[in-house]
Amino acid sequence: NNMLILEKSSESIKRLQDTLNDLVEILSTRKVMQQSKTMVSFESVLVQVSAELESQIRATGTGIDYHFEQSPAVYYHEKVLQNIFQHLLTNAIKYRHPERKTHVTLRTSDTPGGIMLTFSDNGSGIDLERFGNKVFGLYKRFHHHTEGKGMGLYLVKHQIESMEGQIHIESKVNEGTTFTIIFKK
Repeated sequence: NNMLILEKSSESIKRLQDTLNDLVEILSTRKVMQQSKTMVSFESVLVQVSAELESQIRATGTGIDYHFEQSPAVYYHEKVLQNIFQHLLTNAIKYRHPERKTHVTLRTSDTPGGIMLTFSDNGSGIDLERFGNKVFGLYKRFHHHTEGKGMGLYLVKHQIESMEGQIHIESKVNEGTTFTIIFKK
């Protein structure tokens, strides 16, 4: 009985620790925002993030296509851009469709509002009619068969909006999801 209580306590402590780490990440994002921006190549960030996630990409046979010709770089915080790519790519792999190979397509273009990045996958998708306004909420998860705390999209939205950018989502259940990000000029 005591063992069970200890086990439950250590689970709670670990959850609390994770939550604190998440909050530290949110707060440190604000600090990062204050630091200097540089011209960051979308391709170099994708290459770096893909290398970090290589074992997951290989294990799931995930294919990645990118078209950065129209807008190859953005004036931004490199660390934040890496974080955005990492969360979106991890999500695409995590919420992949069970009956097909995962495929991700990234594309940039120049718009009057800023540089637009679209990040599309062919995964399980999200029922936006049911969950639309909660997608970017803190600790929201829409697929019960996966691990995770539902922190990623909240952080991504927070980071993008802290830099006066925007993020939108389009999704169809069983077809996939597209995130559109506008990086303010």
